[in-house]
Amino acid sequence: MRSQDDEDDDVETRPFDERASDVFSAISLNTKNDADCMEYALLEIVRTQTLELGGIEDAFARVRRREEALQAQEALNASTSSPTMSDGASLSALALKCDELATHRRELNEKVARLDPVRSHFVLDVLRKNTSEMHKLAKTKRKLFQASQQQLIGVGR
Repeated sequence: MRSQDDEDDDVETRPFDERASDVFSAISLNTKNDADCMEYALLEIVRTQTLELGGIEDAFARVRRREEALQAQEALNASTSSPTMSDGASLSALALKCDELATHRRELNEKVARLDPVRSHFVLDVLRKNTSEMHKLAKTKRKLFQASQQQLIGVGR
């Protein structure tokens, strides 16, 4: 009976925020924020994989835009009928740029060729697993939230 009286006195004398802080600390120690850490790790894996695949796609888009700009410049130079000394220099610069872009495109194609199709399936499987893990974590976080809510209701009484 004495411990119940001590607990009641504690509820009456300690401020609410102090009691709530103790409850949150206990909850945090109980779960060690596992759900949050795991969710963050899964999101980081998804982000990294997406960036890697998106980086290759972006590189191709940049090369395509530069090739189109060079083709437009070549068409513009071809439409001018009087060849001068500066036109010869600009034509050689355009040819050099075209060679650079062709080399860059070959390098990108080699990167894509080195990508293992099995790796793409692996990335898809990992994304699928991560999605199901995040779903489980969301359920776990919901249960933890409800347990925290019940504990706070208990502290408030």
